[in-house]
Amino acid sequence: MIDGTAHKCVNVEAGYDYIAGYVGDVTHNINLYTDIPLFTDRVHFRLYALPVTEFWHHSNNSLAHYNLSEDFRNGNVGGDVYAATDIHVLKEEYHRINVVATAMIKTASGDDSEYFRFFDVPAYHFYGTISKTLEFENRIISGLNAAVMLGFSCWQIGMHRQNDALLYGLQ
Repeated sequence: MIDGTAHKCVNVEAGYDYIAGYVGDVTHNINLYTDIPLFTDRVHFRLYALPVTEFWHHSNNSLAHYNLSEDFRNGNVGGDVYAATDIHVLKEEYHRINVVATAMIKTASGDDSEYFRFFDVPAYHFYGTISKTLEFENRIISGLNAAVMLGFSCWQIGMHRQNDALLYGLQ
């Protein structure tokens, strides 16, 4: 989910996620994200890999819970690549909100569906984000950005078939 704002210049971020699973599975992800303005600060191209690399380990409880063989105990795979175009429809001013429309595609680039880490099919997402920055006259907290996202996602599930779902978020 984006925060409903747009950077004025190229932005590149790298991140790390640690996920402690429900029944003892542990995952470490390395993520990469870039945001590039195109011709104006109202249209952006975003490219990111979620994750660039994922390392996972299943405990004995986790293997039993998910009914996996010992072959699934641990491993690492490359993730999917997403490309998006963000159009900043309305820019925030004192009495006005930010409105961003997004069209995104997901490539079928995940390394391995054999270990059930990624699904090796293309997908597309369309959503809108509305946000507003609340400013405070305080030295500790100068502002707070609130955002709401709503849209839908579609992905291929077989020859000539697709599935879809509602996308939503609150930040």
